[in-house]
Amino acid sequence: MVDSSLDGLWNATTGKRLGQPDRLRGWAALAWGWIARRPPADVVLVLAPCSRIHTFGVPVSIDVVHCDCDGTVLCLYTLMPNRIGPRVSGTRSIWESRAGFLTELASVGDRLERGLGRNGI
Repeated sequence: MVDSSLDGLWNATTGKRLGQPDRLRGWAALAWGWIARRPPADVVLVLAPCSRIHTFGVPVSIDVVHCDCDGTVLCLYTLMPNRIGPRVSGTRSIWESRAGFLTELASVGDRLERGLGRNGI
């Protein structure tokens, strides 16, 4: 389910738009995530609260970004299908996208946010 209250996902450090949000709500939605579906090109799945993910049943590799409670990137990597991601201390949310998308737009230490972005644009 796409959360229409969010206009976009942004890298507040660089001002780059990351894509459309697809925030999952509820245990069942979180459990399914990208299972049996391919991530669209500019959709970022925001899992919160979340501290660890897996790709069992996910048909393709995905980019994974661990963020703390302020949205600061703690760790980012590409996770292949049928793997368990690492537990990263301090993680409060995990952002996922198709492989090669988020790793090109974010770096460790950047702050990611939901909303209108820099200057309300």
